Amino acid sequence: MWHQLLVDAKELENVYPRSEPSVLVEVMRLYGDTIGGILEDRVNTDQLIEKCVLDAFGKIVDDEKALSKAKEKLSRTVVDVEVCRKRKQGNHDELKAQEIQDEYDALQLKLENYKDGIFTDIFTLLSKETEIASIFKELISAQMEHYRATLYKLENIMPEIDRKIASYPKRPVFGCHLADHLRYSNRSIALVLEVCCSILKSQGFQEKVFLFLFYP
Repeated sequence: MWHQLLVDAKELENVYPRSEPSVLVEVMRLYGDTIGGILEDRVNTDQLIEKCVLDAFGKIVDDEKALSKAKEKLSRTVVDVEVCRKRKQGNHDELKAQEIQDEYDALQLKLENYKDGIFTDIFTLLSKETEIASIFKELISAQMEHYRATLYKLENIMPEIDRKIASYPKRPVFGCHLADHLRYSNRSIALVLEVCCSILKSQGFQEKVFLFLFYP
């Protein structure tokens, strides 16, 4: 956007060459330069967020992924335990009974270990609630600082824009407030009033009928 504003300002300046700079060109150029600075600040803010916020969130996301994988392993182990239990119940071979029992006991131990690990991971993740909230706070602070700097830059150019518009000599002097008309035309008496009074003085006052028209 800022680059396009500068390009448009240059094209406008070339299409309508003037003895003095166009107020529109100057305002567009000033605004374009300001937007360029704002975009640069935005890039720096995004880099800060990526470094301080997204990296911290990335660790939390990794913990959640690890928890999800542990839950998947737990689910598969539950199925394995149930399958082994049915094998044990349906087994009638005494030679295989001990082997199946050992497998069943190992799966039960594995299941309990997974449960303990998942509960530990869940409580560990819950204990990071304050840490996660603090990360959001850092994100909000970074965005606030960016928007505060943006507002500051825009407010800084407003007086200059007002000055350029107010001091620009080439503007319509009719159809506006009388005070603005006098200021724009650098006169103490409006041109229309001066011309009318001059005509009345040179011509109208010579006719008696005009005296009666203006007599209270």
